[in-house]
Amino acid sequence: MYVSGKPIYYDRKEKIVSFLVNGKSPILHMKLGGAGEAYFVEKTYEDVEKDLETSPLSSPRNEYYYLYDDQHIDSCSIDESLNNFKIKEIPYTPLHNQSELSKRSSVRRSEDRIRVRYRKSLRPTSEQLQSLNLKEGANTITFLVTSSLQGTKSITGNIYLWKKNAKIVISDVDGTITRSTVLGHIMPIVGKDWSHVGVSQLFNKINKNGYHILYLTARAIGQADSTREYLFRLKKNDNNKLPDGPLILSPDRLFPSFKREVIDKKPYIFKIAALRDIRNLFPLNHNPFYAAFGNTESDHRAYISVGVPEAKVFIIDNRGIVHHVNSTYAKTYETMSEITEHMFPCIKNDKKREDDDQYNSFQYWKINSLSFYEKYMNVSDSS
Repeated sequence: MYVSGKPIYYDRKEKIVSFLVNGKSPILHMKLGGAGEAYFVEKTYEDVEKDLETSPLSSPRNEYYYLYDDQHIDSCSIDESLNNFKIKEIPYTPLHNQSELSKRSSVRRSEDRIRVRYRKSLRPTSEQLQSLNLKEGANTITFLVTSSLQGTKSITGNIYLWKKNAKIVISDVDGTITRSTVLGHIMPIVGKDWSHVGVSQLFNKINKNGYHILYLTARAIGQADSTREYLFRLKKNDNNKLPDGPLILSPDRLFPSFKREVIDKKPYIFKIAALRDIRNLFPLNHNPFYAAFGNTESDHRAYISVGVPEAKVFIIDNRGIVHHVNSTYAKTYETMSEITEHMFPCIKNDKKREDDDQYNSFQYWKINSLSFYEKYMNVSDSS
């Protein structure tokens, strides 16, 4: 409604979530649910479960009703309209027989059965993603929700667009970047750096060689801001920050996430599901996961199950010692940093790199500890 040239808005019950991508507004919107979750509305002709069913997404332009105080309708114009109003006679066409009536009724019932339904969806379609006009690398996205009581509220995040042949290095956070899982949650809150020595330098070298760093943690989504602030403002003695990259967190709330990781010690349940979703974004003939860092046996299990080569899985303990299939090759983040060029060869940007990693120096010369031990024992027994 406009009063003296200024708009006054009447909100509908359902909130529309609009967003900006790199400062521009795409023609795409979401709905805000009662629990604060945002979702897309998907049109379908199939049956929809009751908890996933929703109403169609209204246009943001129709979200508010407008009246203009400069538009007046007088009584003369109303009388003139009524005088000019004529009733048009519609000729009566009788039905020939009862079967025709039954036929029309059956057609009407079939149309009712094939009606359009609307379903909640957390995943945008390929067409919706293309409409965002993303650039390669990091893209800033800002979600906006407007209400009459609180005005416009916003929250900002990142969307990453990588090439289809990208190479990803996965890193856990608690116990892998931090020195322990429990204190990794607590110490940053009181301003203490609790990270392993050399982790920033190593990850920066890996990133400069053309690999993307993906940070994966079973922390709750509510800890996103504090976790992101800790990771990307982290500086060690060499003044290196951790390289930028996606931070994947659990969609659960704080206590369920903390219980799953710290008490139940089953963070791999979430991690496997998240990594499989990420791998499914890439072509079937390309494995995007080049290497992974973790701190528990469950991390090792999760990484192997999604296709990370076992020779590229590194498990670090609370003393900062890195355990690996070839345990004699590297001991700490610092010693790994010295041989980064061998373990993470530079990826050429202008030339397609083939997946022949089994022939690089790290893979070719590594010793399988189990086979070496068995061979040594056989020689000893025969002598």
